[in-house]
Amino acid sequence: MKNAKVKRWLTGLFAAAVVAVTPVYALAAEGDEKDLDNVTPRGETSVTASVDGESPTEPSYVIAIPSKVDFGTIKQPASEANSYVTRDITVRSVTITNLPTGSAVAVLVKDSAATQQTDPFKLVKDDNDGIYLTYQILNPSGNSIQDEQWYTNGFLFNAFTASDQTATNTLRLNQKQLYGKDLATYAGSYTGTLNFFTRVADINDVQ
Repeated sequence: MKNAKVKRWLTGLFAAAVVAVTPVYALAAEGDEKDLDNVTPRGETSVTASVDGESPTEPSYVIAIPSKVDFGTIKQPASEANSYVTRDITVRSVTITNLPTGSAVAVLVKDSAATQQTDPFKLVKDDNDGIYLTYQILNPSGNSIQDEQWYTNGFLFNAFTASDQTATNTLRLNQKQLYGKDLATYAGSYTGTLNFFTRVADINDVQ
């Protein structure tokens, strides 16, 4: 009888010892924590990942466009002669990888309101959208890109075939548009928006 009591006492002591030395794991997920205690000694932490769906052989590119181009202050000319204000606009290929042979990353541009080739690039008066000034985008040869092909998403700004290439075109505004105009009506701030669009294309289709 005594031995049985001793056995039961040792069994209980052993069980208590097991509980006492069982490690308490503080399982935590990023951003959140879960508390484990003697009432809830177990918990779960989810471990996640995502697989990039882009094939390592698919073309990939990053094209940098300027956030703003400022013509500065436009003045009314004293005569009807051409009086141009110009500003450079540069687009850069940051990275281009896995570009197929004979392909290029085409960069197209249009005025945000344009739907066809004859729609101009415009600067609209901020407090009166019925008043606007037009400007051109000239390629390095000095020709207006509006004289070139019109694509669904605009005119060709340039085509890139490798990383770290730059293309600089010129915005040109003719102040002659203000000649003879009532400055009380035309004076003020003007804003326009260029929409850029990029795609991988056959180099022969964008030259």
